[in-house]
Amino acid sequence: MRGNFGDPDEIPAKPFDRRLFLRLIGYLKPFRKPLMIAGIFMLIASLSELAGPLILRIAIDRYIVPKNIFGLWLMILVYAAVLVVDWVATYFNTYLAALNGQKVISNLRKELFEHIQTLSFSFFDRRKAGKIMSRLTNDVNALNQFLTSGVLNVTSDLIVLTGIISSMLAMSWKLAIVTFLSLPFIVIAAVGLRVKVRNAFRDTRTKIAEVNSALQENISGVRVVQAFNRQNLNLETFKHINKENYQANLRAVTLLAIFLPMVEISAAIGSILVIWYGAKLIVSGEITIGVLAAFLGFVPRFFSPIRDLSTVWNSLQSAMASAERIFEILDTEPDIKECAEAVELTEPRGEVQFRQVTFSYDGENPVLDKVNLIARPGEKIALVGPTGAGKTSIVNLIARFYEPDAGTVLLDGFDLKRISFCSLRATVGVVLQDTFIFAGTVRENLLFGRPQASEEEVEKVARLTGAVASSRTKIRGSASNARVIVSSCRCPVESLIPRSWT
Repeated sequence: MRGNFGDPDEIPAKPFDRRLFLRLIGYLKPFRKPLMIAGIFMLIASLSELAGPLILRIAIDRYIVPKNIFGLWLMILVYAAVLVVDWVATYFNTYLAALNGQKVISNLRKELFEHIQTLSFSFFDRRKAGKIMSRLTNDVNALNQFLTSGVLNVTSDLIVLTGIISSMLAMSWKLAIVTFLSLPFIVIAAVGLRVKVRNAFRDTRTKIAEVNSALQENISGVRVVQAFNRQNLNLETFKHINKENYQANLRAVTLLAIFLPMVEISAAIGSILVIWYGAKLIVSGEITIGVLAAFLGFVPRFFSPIRDLSTVWNSLQSAMASAERIFEILDTEPDIKECAEAVELTEPRGEVQFRQVTFSYDGENPVLDKVNLIARPGEKIALVGPTGAGKTSIVNLIARFYEPDAGTVLLDGFDLKRISFCSLRATVGVVLQDTFIFAGTVRENLLFGRPQASEEEVEKVARLTGAVASSRTKIRGSASNARVIVSSCRCPVESLIPRSWT
């Protein structure tokens, strides 16, 4: 995979991908039973929604027109009971759907984090940290609405639509057909905007990743920024990136602003047609006033699921755009994998040998070319040379952070490819060129490499680094005093570095 220096975030836009959709839905499988319970409450809520206009028809034709007050009060009580049932069912449906959706999001984010930790250094060479963070945060969050309620809402809306259409046709097929006359306008608009909406949401995901990347770089490199007086230049760069993000979101919102009013206008036209034609049918005696009232109650309910379905469709477009980016990472295999027959180093001696090793980061320009060297146990060897000579590359190859393009790196006579990662990392110690301090205490940072170290070992290392007086002091990753403590260490920090050669 080395050598691909294009932007991995620029994934080509695709039409609806059924395979990707099914893979996304697959994350709901572990929660089938809770989702079924939520579905039952959803079904109850859907049936309750259908009951309102039908109750209104009965109340008008059987009790209001004949002036039956007792029957009218009875229908009012029935309608009140339906509203209570609808409220309770909607509450539990919404709560359970959101609960399971959040569990799915949590599991997906955990899977992403776990997978990212297994990827090789070359993966991070090609990507900015901010863009990776965007996959874990913004892209996963974009799936939230779809996985939380989108799937159940589609089912609910389809049930409501089926029930409304059946009820309308049963009461008056002529008036039902008139109601449906405005539907083609919605279909044409949905088909015409489908691809544009998908691309717009893809752009929003890409642009917010660029914003996160710019923020992460400027916060991490704030000392360099201020030292070189780059504040104004960096601000101008960020303004440009932020403006692109603003414009991408504005395009997505504009498309929604075009489509949703069309649904409302269609609903209004449908109501007008129902009143106009329904009045004619009443005059001719084909329908009753109660039927017309029921139709007027069904019209907004008829277009509401259509509007909701369009919202779910837009949510799906956003989710699919994010799923592309998330699965692109999950499908990325580490460049360096552990051999199936990997061995454990039981008694490491510390002999390192390079045999005709050639290595390049981009697959084209060698940093090391047919290098041969040997470091015997107990020897101390210094590699001296200008920047880019390959000093760090040699260390990276010994720790097997990268693989050589040609040749072999051996440890105690074993090819590094035949040694297990756990055994290799427990044997080879690396003092990094750039000091990194994790949030927490100095003591916690000293224990990072060996959490099982004893208090005596921790105190010994604290004395070696000059941190003995503040080994329990609370520090943050950017604390300059903590960086000085570690960077001024006179020898490898024993509790931080696995050692067999010290």
